[in-house]
Amino acid sequence: MAKELAVVLSSGSLASVVTASLALQKYRIILVHLEGGSASARSSTFDQQVQHLKPFRAYKLPLPFLSTITRTEAAPASADLRSADPRSSAGVAGRLIDLMPAVTLGIRVAVHHNANRLFLGTRLGSDSNDLARVVEYNQIWSELLSLTCDKPDFDIESPLLELLPWQVVDLGIQIGSPLQLSWSCHASQVDPCGKCAGCQSRHLAFQRAAKPDPLAASSTSRKQSPTPDEVPLSRTQAARLRAS
Repeated sequence: MAKELAVVLSSGSLASVVTASLALQKYRIILVHLEGGSASARSSTFDQQVQHLKPFRAYKLPLPFLSTITRTEAAPASADLRSADPRSSAGVAGRLIDLMPAVTLGIRVAVHHNANRLFLGTRLGSDSNDLARVVEYNQIWSELLSLTCDKPDFDIESPLLELLPWQVVDLGIQIGSPLQLSWSCHASQVDPCGKCAGCQSRHLAFQRAAKPDPLAASSTSRKQSPTPDEVPLSRTQAARLRAS
């Protein structure tokens, strides 16, 4: 018997790929990525996740208006919902508002495919006072579908909600999630900048999990790889050059 379908919202982030890997254990997954404006590193990373995870379906939904909203106003679907000030609940409320377009489109895709699960990679950590707020947020969406759209079995899950960043890394490694196919950098470039808040948070998470970051390793390998002009000549090539 075929597994049931579930939709996973993916921003191409670390939390996204771990969430997708978790969902894949029980469901045939449909990956959904919201793309704002021009192509980005996250978009390219999402493509790599699709190739590796081989979902039932994958959608890139263009929302150009998202590119006009600053990062502080619109966090990706898998973002850490805490604001810069961990004591602030207003920041959490604002980010829940920013999630609404993603959740709405995720639900629409789920209904189209007759799926009854929507996975979000959002997380707060176990010590957050706002866990109840996010749990209720998910429940209200589910109840809305149940009461008005005849979808009584629909459920929204945030399996990483109570985890700390290093615990997300640890879990990802345990379940064999392709962490190298994730993007945390806020800069638009080929390799992570290593300086922005996203890179620093990722580095700290892997450090606290006592695990090497496979993305950092692959980035270092690319930087150290010699250019064609730097590759030493083979003996045959050298002999030919001397003879010419």
